Amino acid sequence: ADEVDYWQNFVLRLLNNTKTDPQFEWLFKDRASTLVEAEFVVDERVIAIDRLFVDEDILWIIDFKTAEPLDDESLDRFIHRQQTQHAKQLSFYQETLSNIYENPIKCALYCPSVQKIIEIS
Repeated sequence: ADEVDYWQNFVLRLLNNTKTDPQFEWLFKDRASTLVEAEFVVDERVIAIDRLFVDEDILWIIDFKTAEPLDDESLDRFIHRQQTQHAKQLSFYQETLSNIYENPIKCALYCPSVQKIIEIS
């Protein structure tokens, strides 16, 4: 029961953070180009991209993460840790989609725990 309560509160907190995030409107704007859970087959392997859209001619690859800062971790350290941890994955997505789309591509993580869109370069 303690686990269920913990995770229920965790999910509700992330959803509430998303709803109150000033970036929400931009991230979840209704665009004709938006794909959610977009699947692509690469070398007989399926990849699923959480959110994909074109905004001002830039193709955005957004990967949602439920990570949150450690107890003693600053926001800057958390952002750096997330960038380091997920750079390879998003670079692979970017490389894959550069063979399909002609747009410039930007990759980012969305972490509602800190209400941040974290670009990966």
